[in-house]
Amino acid sequence: MESIIVGYKNETSLTINNEGNYEHSSCTCGFHNSMEPCGHVWQLAKYVIDNDLEAPYEYEKDEDKEETVEKYFEKRSKTVQEIINNEWFKEILKEDIIDKLSKIETSSLNLVPSIEFDGLHSSRNFPKIKFKIGKDKLYTIRDIYSQIIIAIKDKEFKNFGKELKVSMHYNAFTDFSKKQLDFIIKYSDSINQFKKNILDLNENNMDDFYNTYFDNPYDEIIFEEEDFKIELIIEKNDKYYEIYLKNKYYNSKEKEKKKEKVQDKSDWRSYRFDYELSFIEKNFIITKNRIYKYDKKDKIFLYMNINEYEMKLFNKLARESLVLLEDKFFEIFSFFQDKLEHFNISEEYLDLIKNYSNKKPKIYLDINSDGDLIFKLEYKNHFVNTNLIQIVEIFEMLNPNIIKNLKNYINFYQKVYEINETIIIKKKSEIDKFIEDIIPLLHTYADIYLSQSIKNFNKTRKINYSVGVKVTSNFLELDFSSTDLDKGEIIDILNQYRAKKKYYRLKKGEIILMDQEQLEFLDDFIKDFNIKDAD
Repeated sequence: MESIIVGYKNETSLTINNEGNYEHSSCTCGFHNSMEPCGHVWQLAKYVIDNDLEAPYEYEKDEDKEETVEKYFEKRSKTVQEIINNEWFKEILKEDIIDKLSKIETSSLNLVPSIEFDGLHSSRNFPKIKFKIGKDKLYTIRDIYSQIIIAIKDKEFKNFGKELKVSMHYNAFTDFSKKQLDFIIKYSDSINQFKKNILDLNENNMDDFYNTYFDNPYDEIIFEEEDFKIELIIEKNDKYYEIYLKNKYYNSKEKEKKKEKVQDKSDWRSYRFDYELSFIEKNFIITKNRIYKYDKKDKIFLYMNINEYEMKLFNKLARESLVLLEDKFFEIFSFFQDKLEHFNISEEYLDLIKNYSNKKPKIYLDINSDGDLIFKLEYKNHFVNTNLIQIVEIFEMLNPNIIKNLKNYINFYQKVYEINETIIIKKKSEIDKFIEDIIPLLHTYADIYLSQSIKNFNKTRKINYSVGVKVTSNFLELDFSSTDLDKGEIIDILNQYRAKKKYYRLKKGEIILMDQEQLEFLDDFIKDFNIKDAD
């Protein structure tokens, strides 16, 4: 057939076998190949089907009846558009009915949760949530996605049973049911792939599940805060420490009632890698703020609020043990020791960790006659402790240039634990940053000794000046004078003040703070009277 599309003629052929299957095609357009026929071939196939043509078939040109492919598809396009327009209008009618219904029955539909616990077939020993829907009588939701999420999105009419035929729109539900809907829609990816009526609880949705159901009207879901403890096992070997979680969860209230057996290392190893006894993975859900455990006996969700450090350590140890060289062990646990409120560490290791971390580096600060900042760090200890690590981290985040010489000492592979290093900081911008940003952060991690010059930064020194006024030849003459300032420095001081600098070094070496009322008054005075720098 000769097809004419947008004014361009193409000779298109299509060959099919006796069973109606595709054999071969050709086209003079530039888009056709034998593996992927062009759109003209598909148009020809469509034309044959729509006209119910039978092979063999020959087309004879008839001027009265001739219909090009282009005209044919133009007509088809109009038909399709009519159908689309019709569907569009049907949708308007449907929405209009739903809107009227929603005004008649508002906030009467309940979504009721229930907990399912199947530890035998569960990949983790944690419950799941199912739902029923209804008013006076409840009906089971068999497919959460299609019966709730899609139905509400498309405002569908749903028939759940003889007594429940409802228009599924958001406002048809009670207030608490709306909270549940928000949770379900947000975590639709947690719907079980094999059991479509179940929503799995996991690390991603557990905090929102808690927020949704903490204060709920049903007895099925109960939350109770409980301060359960987590036991850390630390084993010392020749060259390293091995740290892992004790394999038994225990409740602090039952601690005195029942003493648990501590397994030897061989038992622990088989235990850690046995799927059925993968205790940590199956019994807890760990989120950013809490650890959750489900009490199967009392059917209660137990939870414990934890800090971010406990969460990070727990997440690490829940998946694998920590194997650390001696100095790395002390570095890590001296950092964690005051942050682990719900972890038990044996007394012998607590004492070692405290002794390790007690000794702080010493920092001496001074400003020399050239205005350079002299920074001296002294440290002598058996290990590179966390205080020193924190000091280096502060420098690297706020100003990496300051610390590039010093950080060579803090190297995991270098056993250099005695430091006596002096660094001279010459750049004014770096000095400003050091004094304003870094010194306040260092006090926690080092014993800091300041020279008198540095101490002056923290003292407000009042600047005395006077303005003399007299009348000369009908002009008002002003004269500035000061016992503290050289008259030539006034402009420099005011420029520094206007640039919001924190301090200024006078020619005689003294440092003054810039946030002073006197300077603000002087600056306003000069601006108000339009006094130029040259004057």
